[in-house]
Amino acid sequence: MNRETAKKKLGEILKKEVIKELQHLYIKQDKYGAYTLFNEYRIKQDSDNYFEITNKQWEYPKTFTSIKNAVSFTVLHKHNNATPAKELETLDSKLSSVDVELQMHKILLKKAKDLDTYFIFQTKIQNDTDKKQYILKELRQYINSSKRFQDSLFDQKLKRDKDLKFRKRR
Repeated sequence: MNRETAKKKLGEILKKEVIKELQHLYIKQDKYGAYTLFNEYRIKQDSDNYFEITNKQWEYPKTFTSIKNAVSFTVLHKHNNATPAKELETLDSKLSSVDVELQMHKILLKKAKDLDTYFIFQTKIQNDTDKKQYILKELRQYINSSKRFQDSLFDQKLKRDKDLKFRKRR
């Protein structure tokens, strides 16, 4: 084996080791716009502008209204925070439902012919808007929790790397 071949093989081995070590922190986007997270989850946008998460261990994909919610769910799920992940999934589903109801009530409000019907749909729209704001507030808490968790993983990795470098200097 010549020096160049050995250098290439060593580089490939090191690259594989680094990716293996960092895969719990690793997120990449392919040329088609799909994201691969932690080397096991794939998020892509479907034709209805929803985001589908697939995993080899799941029978069916999970669908979310935004990429932020999908990534947050994936971070929580990957790191065994099953309860917050499930709650985030439920809240995202409720948000989708409320959005549909809100659109439907707005259409019906425009078609209202008498004052009573108009006020009924105006009240329903206000109720839908309040629900949506509450759900968004709850979702933000889970998203922020996911961010803090991922940040702490990065910080732990950096600290381990610094400690390792410090030990090597001695």
